[in-house]
Amino acid sequence: MSDPYIQELFAERIGGNQYGKSTAIYKFEKIKRAKKAAKEAKAAEEKAAKDAEKEAKAQADAATAAAAAKKAEKKPVSYTHLTLPTSDLV
Repeated sequence: MSDPYIQELFAERIGGNQYGKSTAIYKFEKIKRAKKAAKEAKAAEEKAAKDAEKEAKAQADAATAAAAAKKAEKKPVSYTHLTLPTSDLV
């Protein structure tokens, strides 16, 4: 013969003494849903972080491209005088 106190503790552990007799959401289902919601929230947070990282990289790339364009705008320097002979024997 089982002890009603133990049965009550077990029933409370798995979802209450009305477990299986009603359509209420039981504790383990609440926990499962909370875990799922937490996973989805974490995934959304990671996606937002990746998007922010991509945007920052795009801005950095744009800044690098602007600096390269500015550098390309400089007038080229002629180094011909460095290659001319300096000896008066020529």
